[in-house]
Amino acid sequence: QGDYSATVTNKKEDEFHYLNHSFNKMTQNLQELIHQVYEQKILMQRAELKQLQSQINPHFLYNSFFNIYRLAKDEDYENITEFSQYLGTYYQYITRNANMEVKLADEYNHAKTYCSIQQMRFHNRLDLRLDSLPQTYHNCSVPRLIIQPIIENAFEHGLKEVESPKLAITFTETAQEMCICIADNGPPLPEDVCLGLQQKLVSTDTSLETTAIINIHRRLQLKFGPDAGLQLSYGDLGGLLIVMHIPAPEGD
Repeated sequence: QGDYSATVTNKKEDEFHYLNHSFNKMTQNLQELIHQVYEQKILMQRAELKQLQSQINPHFLYNSFFNIYRLAKDEDYENITEFSQYLGTYYQYITRNANMEVKLADEYNHAKTYCSIQQMRFHNRLDLRLDSLPQTYHNCSVPRLIIQPIIENAFEHGLKEVESPKLAITFTETAQEMCICIADNGPPLPEDVCLGLQQKLVSTDTSLETTAIINIHRRLQLKFGPDAGLQLSYGDLGGLLIVMHIPAPEGD
């Protein structure tokens, strides 16, 4: 039944004593192995997250400084103030603590701050739809940085060359789960590429290259179980649609 703390007690020095002792030793070894594997997975995911952050932050920071420089050259002081405030809020969230988990409301606010920065970078050409997070999930504990990297991926690989970029974050909710739907109108991925990404998400091969999407998918499943994670498809906007599945909070 999965209870590896079970032991057998037998004080008699008979032929069953050896069997009982071996059984107890086996259950102890199983507990140690399970703990070791679980701990290794946690450490691996933490390492992957730190690597992911180190890949994201410098590139984003360089671009942000360039935008502040451009605004200063145009003497657009009002937007410099607003942009600097967004940037400070963005980096405060990343660097303020080392917690691996946060409230989903905080995570979504961080993603919205990132979208506001991108809105200014795109000179308000960006058609942005950000729906409200369902109240039931505001205090749901989730891994840090599970929404913003997906949005960044959309900007880097989908919307960079689009003349009229569109991005939508919507929510659907059932009794069992909530889905965060992130869609863009970037060029559609070839079907084989989209299928290949989806296969990597369901693969148990830990030697696969860890992209932002795979990293987030693994951490969600480690936190919530196999029913959680990401799903890729084509969206109504014409580009990629990524659906994040988060189980309903316990007791609700």
